Amino acid sequence: MKLLKNITFFKNPILFGILVFSLVLLLTQIITSQQYLLFKSIEQDKIDRQAVLIEEGLQDVMRQHFTSTQTLAFIVEQYGVPSNFDSISKILLNTNKHVDALELVNSEGTITHVYPYKDNEVVGFNILKDSLGKKGAIATIERKDFFIAGPLKLKQGGSGFISRTPIFNSKGAFKGFTSSVLKLSTLLKAAHLDSLSSSPFSYCLAKINADKSEEVFFSYGSASTKKNISIPIKFNQAEFVLYVISNNRVTFLTVFAFILLGFIISLLAGFFTWHLARQPRKLNRMVKEKTTLLYESEEKFRTLVEQASDGIFISDLKGNLIDVNIRGTKMFNYSKEELLNLGIKDIIVSKDLKTNPLKLKELVQGEIILSERKMLRKDGSTFFGEINAKMLPNSTFQGIIRDITERKELEIALKSNLDKFSKAFNSGTVGMVIFNQDKQVADINDFLLNLLGRSRNEVVGKTFTEIGFLKDNDSILREKVLQEVKNKGKVSQMDVALNTKKGDLLHFIFSAEPYQIDKAVYVLSTFIDQTEAKKAQKKVEESEEKFSKAFHNNLMGVLIMDSERKIIEVNNRVTKVLGVTRDKMLGKTITESGALKLKPNNTDQRNNLLKKLQKKGQIINEEVTYTLNTGKKISALISVEPFIFDDSQNFLVTIMDNTSRKEAEDKLEAQNLELKKTNSELDRFVYSASHELRAPLTSVMGLIHITLMEEDKPELIEKLNMMGNSLKRLDNFIKDIIQYSRNSHLKVNLEKINFENLIKESLENLWYLENRSDIQIETNLNDSVDFVSDKKRISVLLDNFISNAIKYHNIEQPNPTIWIKIKTSKTKAIIEIHDNGPGIPDEHLDKIFNMFYRVSSKIMGTGIGLFIVKEIVDKLNGSIKVESKPDDGTKFIITLPNQQKKLNTYEAKKNSINR
Repeated sequence: MKLLKNITFFKNPILFGILVFSLVLLLTQIITSQQYLLFKSIEQDKIDRQAVLIEEGLQDVMRQHFTSTQTLAFIVEQYGVPSNFDSISKILLNTNKHVDALELVNSEGTITHVYPYKDNEVVGFNILKDSLGKKGAIATIERKDFFIAGPLKLKQGGSGFISRTPIFNSKGAFKGFTSSVLKLSTLLKAAHLDSLSSSPFSYCLAKINADKSEEVFFSYGSASTKKNISIPIKFNQAEFVLYVISNNRVTFLTVFAFILLGFIISLLAGFFTWHLARQPRKLNRMVKEKTTLLYESEEKFRTLVEQASDGIFISDLKGNLIDVNIRGTKMFNYSKEELLNLGIKDIIVSKDLKTNPLKLKELVQGEIILSERKMLRKDGSTFFGEINAKMLPNSTFQGIIRDITERKELEIALKSNLDKFSKAFNSGTVGMVIFNQDKQVADINDFLLNLLGRSRNEVVGKTFTEIGFLKDNDSILREKVLQEVKNKGKVSQMDVALNTKKGDLLHFIFSAEPYQIDKAVYVLSTFIDQTEAKKAQKKVEESEEKFSKAFHNNLMGVLIMDSERKIIEVNNRVTKVLGVTRDKMLGKTITESGALKLKPNNTDQRNNLLKKLQKKGQIINEEVTYTLNTGKKISALISVEPFIFDDSQNFLVTIMDNTSRKEAEDKLEAQNLELKKTNSELDRFVYSASHELRAPLTSVMGLIHITLMEEDKPELIEKLNMMGNSLKRLDNFIKDIIQYSRNSHLKVNLEKINFENLIKESLENLWYLENRSDIQIETNLNDSVDFVSDKKRISVLLDNFISNAIKYHNIEQPNPTIWIKIKTSKTKAIIEIHDNGPGIPDEHLDKIFNMFYRVSSKIMGTGIGLFIVKEIVDKLNGSIKVESKPDDGTKFIITLPNQQKKLNTYEAKKNSINR
């Protein structure tokens, strides 16, 4: 070992490193050479196996063609050209699948037979005269043996091979060929070369010409026979060669990575050896250099600390200051000696320490703490300081303090401005949007979002058009905005309409002004909602339009006067009625316009109107009569309504021409008087005639009754009964007429109704009716609530309904009955009269209340009773309803209002008058 150390070679690190580099490089290159030979051997073995596989396939093809042509040649030599050539050929083709067609060629070289004929229409073609095919045919004749010509262009189309066996006679004279056709596609399929996707080999099929040159007919892959490992497949009986070529090219580049890796390993080994050999010397030199650098670094650090723009403080683990730079003393207005007698807590505002205590434990754990604190100077003033504190390796704390008062004040001012902007931006009265330079929404306030019914996610990052705010005239609006910005640098005020999510259209006053932040251009826009104002404006316009249409209508004269009664505006109807032009009336009073011929009574009318206007403040439909200058008298309804316009008193005067209506009213009034007189005379006549007729009727009926009592002659009695019945019907008819007359002209006399007494009286009055004793009457009264109405009219109602139920009842049916049900309440009385008689057919129900209507001519009666009932019910403001079915009876339901309140009011007024 001592000997090695004394050798100069080992003392020189460079020579030692070169030696190790050379040895390692030699070893790696030997290994690389062996690797190259191994790769080449493996690739050669792969291509040999592939070539054997393909050669076997080709030999099978050649064997089938040899067998086919030899068999056919034997038949021709022994038996001549067979007549069943197609049958024999078909058998041969079925046996030899790689043969595409068979041919016979005569001694002159002309093809005489071919199978299959389809797609092989070559019969009559002379191959010895063909410039391309005759070479292979001549070669076969010269060889006098089986030979495959090709590849070549086939006469029937495509590329392929012709296999021929020559035929000679016993004297050796050429008699022709037996040929077989092998298409190129059939050969490739037999050699398994028809599906070569992802094949590790390339292939090249070439024809060997007489001059030994090669003509390529098929090629797959890009590998070259000159650069890659390849094997040719040849046959003595053929003039083609098939190359099998490896796609993996084994060259020097194949093992270049190993060569490079060996070189790098050798280089690293040499370098590492050189590095280890020189370490002792280097370490000595480095120790000297580091010592010098450390000394220089300490001096530089102290200089930097003293000259630093920030205050640098060193403290012990308890927070007592043990060192400080010059900037630190100036920052707090202390001397260095004064500061070194203080602790960290003495230079921080106590309130700040309470809210944010010192984090000495965290510093001991190795954390670097950055904080902002309010610092305290010697004179009691304060400033904002940013402290970057950490623990040093010598177990002391270092704190770097930077005065950030100016920055803090800017931040406070900025925050204040941001708060103000935020409040303004999020205004609850004005919509605000910030657009970026791509016209997309960068921000939008909630007020506008709520108005337009959108969420922030639907809006931010999109243009107004993409969102759907702008649908119509988008390009026009954009052009207007751009033009405004170009001319003025901003958009002052512009009307825009935006669509809400629901499809409503909102109107805004739009303003915009661009601004720039970090070279990016933004636009601050405001949207003041004017939708309600637009609606109000539209209503005003509509109101003005309505006023204009109303003012200028042709039905009523309208004029406006000022406080001095001078005409400000007048419509055409006034000028037409007064016969004066509009120009002559404007700016004048009606008197000054000369439209009217003033008479004393006209002056009185005018003065009376002015007094009424002053007293009531307005005049409504006051009837006046004037005389026009033409002498025509007109009657008019005048209304005057004062109003304030432009702080001045004005009057709206409407004039309705009343002349025609007045004449019509006078005429109608005269007709009414005449009609009343006629009705009165008619009523007196009906009443008088009724009484005059009833007196003799009653006398005659009495005489008939006496005669019936005295006489006992059946024929006379029958005739007298008939006369009596007729007189009764006439008497009933007269009674009905009197009741109708009374109902039509007598006022309703209100009093409390006792339904039980009225029903009893009605039944007693109807004792004489023929079926009365055979019908059962059942009453159900619920009249605990007092009911007020007209007693006489209700009595007539009950008489009519009960008499009809008795007279028209079917007494032959079992248990004939009439039910009377009455119920009273504070508001009404409901009267139901129901029988189980024959009923009324449906087709008559809506006609039974007509005057003189009878359901059947067989039914006796005047046909006026139910008509009078309906008139009475209507007079009492009630209603009547009928329900009936044939053979099931009839029900009448009468509803009458309770007039108790009306009676109370009447009696109260009467008592008040009496008092």
